Amino acid sequence: MSIHSWRTQPLRRLLLIAALLHIILAITITVVGKARLLPNTFDANGVGVAFALDSVSYREQALYMASQLREGRVRDWINYRAKLATFHARVYSISYALLGWLLGEGILALEPVNLFYYLTMLGLTYLIGASAFSPSIGRLAAIAIGLWPSLLMFTTQLLRDPMYICCFLLLVWILIACIKGLSSWRGVGIYTAAGIAALSLVLLARAAMWEIVLLTVLLAASICFLSQMRARRLDLRTSVAVLLLCVAVFLLPRVMSGGRVVDRYEQALARNPALHVTPDNGSPWSKMATQIGWARHVFIVAYPDSGSNLDADEELRTAGDIVRYLPRALELGLLAPFPSMWFAPGAKVGLSGRLVIGAEMVVLYGMLVLSVVTVVRERGRLLVWFLFVTSVLACTILALVVVNAGALYRLRYPYFIPIILLGLCELKRWITTRRPLLQESAIS
Repeated sequence: MSIHSWRTQPLRRLLLIAALLHIILAITITVVGKARLLPNTFDANGVGVAFALDSVSYREQALYMASQLREGRVRDWINYRAKLATFHARVYSISYALLGWLLGEGILALEPVNLFYYLTMLGLTYLIGASAFSPSIGRLAAIAIGLWPSLLMFTTQLLRDPMYICCFLLLVWILIACIKGLSSWRGVGIYTAAGIAALSLVLLARAAMWEIVLLTVLLAASICFLSQMRARRLDLRTSVAVLLLCVAVFLLPRVMSGGRVVDRYEQALARNPALHVTPDNGSPWSKMATQIGWARHVFIVAYPDSGSNLDADEELRTAGDIVRYLPRALELGLLAPFPSMWFAPGAKVGLSGRLVIGAEMVVLYGMLVLSVVTVVRERGRLLVWFLFVTSVLACTILALVVVNAGALYRLRYPYFIPIILLGLCELKRWITTRRPLLQESAIS
């Protein structure tokens, strides 16, 4: 599916409707915040303090950097660093600097940036579905993602997630193009450049997800070469593009290590020496276990009083601990939050928020079952395996680290989009095959 698919009439219409929906939602949240109609959910700036509390500190960063831009202190803006990651807040600061005087200092002034993320997310979901299956599946998936209640609400806030979701989906679409094969050297240059740009933005927006991204690229590379072995034909163009992306995924953290991307093993030992794992002759597995154990410990400390923690008493310190915990991580990554949590009021989102998440989980459970049926039915298609295995691996790795069900749910968005695509593929097939039977029954 080429980039020209953006120009198709159905997609343009879909994106226009989605844009109007998002703008209306942003205006509504702004009015609700200003009027103090839901003070426990939105503050006066429209920031979702009940479900996106990080946005409060990110907004402060963005406003401070916006003041630097308005005062012409561009060098200070470039060099500004804060305790939290600031790249996405830097992007938001540009919107505040340009539109804050007109639309205020709430979420409405950020709507151009958030709307861009939202529409890009939907467009890339369409392209992935159209490339892997058909344009109709792509449209169905884009509609489903566009109307996903919690994701739609999160895209109005000042979070890093929308930027990361866009970058990850762009990378997946590029890797799908490589798996299917590139037909020209011009395509190799375009897709490789776009892939490196997506990888660079991932490092700037969510470097902690790098291991998942690395595994995704390596999995796609393996499938590409397996596909060529099946066909007994070397695709030089595709091989060059895949090799360049593999080189980039290993080199970019070193190239961009100027104070942003650091060795998290050393960082883990510096922050919590108790998590030290004695390396087994410099074994990379010991180092990986230390990284995972430290990251998990940070989440445990960060959410001590949360009512939605899962296995917060489980510390992972060795490779053996991780292997033994993998089945549980798979369960949590794909199925949490569980039904027992849907009807209990949340500490921040209350009962209504839990009910919304519960309804979404019911749909996700159905999509997960249907996606497994799709994989079994199309088990000969390597592209289907790529989408499914990528999602399962990513969700499992997340559950090794993230102990808070709310955070796990939010961080899992980009990895469940392929699951929804696979599920919709089977659902559409099921409806299509049974429609003639239903028509015959109605006639008789």
